Amino acid sequence: MKIFYQILALSCCLSFSIALQAQVVNPKLAKQLEQTMDSMRQVVKANGMSVAIQLPDDAIWAAGSGVSTFSPVDSITAAHSFGKGSTAKSITAMCILQLVDEGVLSLEDSLHQWLPTYQHIDSTITIRQLLRHESGVTDFLATAVFQSVALEETARIWEAEDVIQRFAQPPSFRAGTAWGYSNVNYVLLEMIIEEATGNSFEQELERRFF
Repeated sequence: MKIFYQILALSCCLSFSIALQAQVVNPKLAKQLEQTMDSMRQVVKANGMSVAIQLPDDAIWAAGSGVSTFSPVDSITAAHSFGKGSTAKSITAMCILQLVDEGVLSLEDSLHQWLPTYQHIDSTITIRQLLRHESGVTDFLATAVFQSVALEETARIWEAEDVIQRFAQPPSFRAGTAWGYSNVNYVLLEMIIEEATGNSFEQELERRFF
């Protein structure tokens, strides 16, 4: 798995493009969906958003609301690109749970069963604890130290292991004793997926979901 740090330095995520073509959807339903989208944009005070919904009959409703820029004014459409942000965590979790169903791994597996030992990363942390943000692993990707280095090396593509070895910090708490949001939990899960499947994280998500 490669971490594209230009994006990580700002939002700890990769970016991807949504380009969906709206299929035939009941006009009344489409209007209700559009009104709901416009309403939610006002609630969250967003300049713009796009929404795509796949219906039970596989028809896809997709639309945009608001603007992406004010000068010049550019209205949001379903074809605009957005950073995927933490939606990747849901997909990562789905992949892990499928591997559990397939008997490839267990939620109670410890890190040492799949990954090398890293400084400041407790090797007894379980997959379940990573999924639930109960690992105690410090979110060093969000620290000023990491982001400062990332901004200095804007052309570098980081391997996940390199990032962990260079930037890992002492844990925030002992695994299983508390809760603390950490992007690093899901970096470790992505590494486990690669080790368990023999594929890159991107290849495995493509094969299973896309």
